[in-house]
Amino acid sequence: MVFQEGALFPNLTVEQNVGYGLRKAASRAGRVAETLELVELSGMKRRMPHELSGGQQQRVAIARALAPQPEILLMDEPFSSLDAKLSEQLRREVVSILRFSGVTVISVTHNQESALQVGDEVALMNEGRVEQIGPPASVFHSPATKYAADFMGAVDFLPVEMNDDGVSSELGPLHLTGTLVEPLMNQDSAPVEIMVRPDCLECIPASGGGLVVDREFRGAFYLYRVRLESGRGVRSMMSHIAEFAICSRVTVRLRQGHSARLFVNGRLLDAGSLCN
Repeated sequence: MVFQEGALFPNLTVEQNVGYGLRKAASRAGRVAETLELVELSGMKRRMPHELSGGQQQRVAIARALAPQPEILLMDEPFSSLDAKLSEQLRREVVSILRFSGVTVISVTHNQESALQVGDEVALMNEGRVEQIGPPASVFHSPATKYAADFMGAVDFLPVEMNDDGVSSELGPLHLTGTLVEPLMNQDSAPVEIMVRPDCLECIPASGGGLVVDREFRGAFYLYRVRLESGRGVRSMMSHIAEFAICSRVTVRLRQGHSARLFVNGRLLDAGSLCN
């Protein structure tokens, strides 16, 4: 197990920490050396934990867990104690180390970005039960429930209406793809909604339409909050060169090539999606 804070023994050197779980003294030195080389800390085996950076300490913790050659490794929020930049760097390094070691890893985290980056499979828990399990891209783009959609990142839901011409929404007319109209027409009075994420929407200057109520500068992009004519709000991620003043009017529409997933009664309708 790799603990959240590393939990290294402060009175033991790096090599002593790594060799702690190895029972056979005859093979201990070789296995410690092999594992330290795997995590690229061979030159620091004589150091004490307090002489290491946070990232180095966590790599020692991983080496200690891998040294006994376990079948399964459990990591409990292993990157949460590190700053954002170091956490991202260490995630990449750890994924490479663990893939090379061939061990099965279960990583527990509340960080959605970490789960999407590290996992081959993501299991989303909700009050002690599995809400959804699948490849990261599937869980993110096709969440099974509104809870899953909201947990995996910023998301907005808008109602849609069926008519003779197809599907209409506040984003304009949309066309069904990969499905038939009948599954929607047979939902009786069940609320039908579309799920959209900020990167799926674009804002276009207009004389009427939505009202920009807030914007956040995120470096490479702006995150705009737009109040539509119905009063509902959506978020749109736009390039840093697309500047809209607060209180300006914009038309919000689905980006070309993006799709909106359909939800009925709070659950994903597997039959298909919507596009421009």
